[in-house]
Amino acid sequence: MKQDFTFSKFVLSELNYTDNEIKQIIETLQRGDFAYVGKKEYPAIRDNDIWRKDNVSGIDVPVLWTPDTGITNETILLLAQDPLRDTDYWDETFCHDFTCTKENRNKYVVVGTPYALHYFSDSNFKATQLSNGKRKSWRVKIYYNLIRSIVEMGYNVYCTDIFKYYFLGHKYKVCDFDKKILGDEVTRLKEQGPLRVLCMGKKAHDGIVGLQGVDKQSVNVPHVRARNWDLNTDAYKIKFICDKLSTENQDL
Repeated sequence: MKQDFTFSKFVLSELNYTDNEIKQIIETLQRGDFAYVGKKEYPAIRDNDIWRKDNVSGIDVPVLWTPDTGITNETILLLAQDPLRDTDYWDETFCHDFTCTKENRNKYVVVGTPYALHYFSDSNFKATQLSNGKRKSWRVKIYYNLIRSIVEMGYNVYCTDIFKYYFLGHKYKVCDFDKKILGDEVTRLKEQGPLRVLCMGKKAHDGIVGLQGVDKQSVNVPHVRARNWDLNTDAYKIKFICDKLSTENQDL
């Protein structure tokens, strides 16, 4: 299974990054690191003043996962909520330059990928030892295994969030800015072949409501970390989602 960052550049462009900045961001992600870049302003988003001041903000760029043999002609758009961040991302383990100082953190944003899977060279998701003595745990193995299972069904999997940005004060109301970016993503993907949308959680589903050619034909499942799975195992959740994709086989 391979990661393809081709579509990331379009989203970064819509987030106001220049071609040179985009090139540097993608090269950093391809090395398996998080990118620390200047924070842009988005007047169209809700709570923009808080976004500018927040010091644990993040952006996730989309990643297309494909079989080792190359891109197939059908894609599942795996839509989740947002790129969560916390203060651990400012540890020297991830951030190596002056942007790590507390005075600068509100000026920079931590750029990664959905579920931070670019950070792992294989499917071994052990905790990361931080320079401050803490260990950062990653509860992301289920996402990797879900993506791999869908890829093994013969699809590409395009991972993205309805909110491309995260900050602590965000009220999580999907706005036109969010839908515009997602709508453009859908258009680009449909040019490659048949596309279906798998929504994980309510916010993801809210993001496609009213999106032409998508909202009435999506596959909706609870987020894999939602409480309404009760005590079901990861294997059960993955099988449930894959079975639902198989039984609700409709092209968008």
